[in-house]
Amino acid sequence: MSKKSSFGLHLSDSALRAVLLSRARPAKPWRSRDGRKIKLKKFIKVGLPEKVFEHGEILDDKKLLEALNKVKKSLGLSSAFISPFNPSLYHILRRIKIKPLGFETEPEAAARSLLNQSQGSSLTKSRSLLDGGTYMLLGIGRLGTLISVISAGRPCYVEILDISSTLISETVSRGFGAEIFYNQINKHYVLWHTEKGGNQIKKIILYGEAPNLAELRDKIALNMRTEVLLANVWTNIIESFDEEIPEIPFDESLGYAAALGLALKGFEK
Repeated sequence: MSKKSSFGLHLSDSALRAVLLSRARPAKPWRSRDGRKIKLKKFIKVGLPEKVFEHGEILDDKKLLEALNKVKKSLGLSSAFISPFNPSLYHILRRIKIKPLGFETEPEAAARSLLNQSQGSSLTKSRSLLDGGTYMLLGIGRLGTLISVISAGRPCYVEILDISSTLISETVSRGFGAEIFYNQINKHYVLWHTEKGGNQIKKIILYGEAPNLAELRDKIALNMRTEVLLANVWTNIIESFDEEIPEIPFDESLGYAAALGLALKGFEK
């Protein structure tokens, strides 16, 4: 991987997602340390059957190896920043000659793509946020929902809810799924502000795989005391949607938060 490009590879319970970002002119001084604009060059999603990777454990080395080979051939992948860390995944990657440049948790990677980097030092200082504020990220996956509170750019609180994208899809449209989800989120929201003594959460940001995240957002926002938003995974890549339209459709892009955040790591000092 050259200094002008960076790969991110994220393994979730439902898919492998990988992206290639590059730096190109025209100059945008706040975009990267050499003043070049960051652009999406390639991306791929390879779906995983059930019981291949679940709850952080690799259950089927062979099928995961096949999926990784598809990613490697499609993108010309030889090295990448990767999430999550798993000893078995490390050895599989080495077998097919993909060099891990570093491992991160999903909250760390997602925060880098979803939270605005500070003017003048974007992608030059790790975890530098526009206002150093505190945010709650909700990552919806096939097997559950990952709650993470990010404060000053670092995950300070992480929990997993047994509320999957399938459950959300099947229940929200009927009117009662949103209430269940809201009750669980509010429980952790209150816990963070009381028992944990954390800073005030400024915004709650949803990302992930459920097809009706917009509907879910609208319903839980009615009761939350904090603004609830759908994620913008292009926060630190595309300056204006009037000037540039992302190649990945919006709903699909919500699943690429971690992969894009991992690739952005390659442009940090």
